[in-house]
Amino acid sequence: MLHRDLLKENEEISLDEKKLLEEFSQKLAKEGQIAGLVLISCNRWQLFVRHFLTGMARGLGFALGSTLVLGLFLAGLYTLCEALILMKLPFVTEWLEKFVLMLKSSSGS
Repeated sequence: MLHRDLLKENEEISLDEKKLLEEFSQKLAKEGQIAGLVLISCNRWQLFVRHFLTGMARGLGFALGSTLVLGLFLAGLYTLCEALILMKLPFVTEWLEKFVLMLKSSSGS
């Protein structure tokens, strides 16, 4: 029933209104470059390559960003541990000295 109602509504549109709608849709297509997106989505090979390269770039960015953030976090933690060791707090100092020695031995320096 809905399709019949839509067809009736389309039949009632005058030719001038149809031309205005076509001109408006063409203007949107030119400005928004919708036609280019439709052509790209129709070619499955181009779409696959585009999505593959996008995924590779996102993965590389994630790896580099997380490495940088984790490195900065560990450097800050190491500095904090050294500062706490210098404060000579009982029980904490012994544990932190072991932790810093473990970090130094694992980094190879």
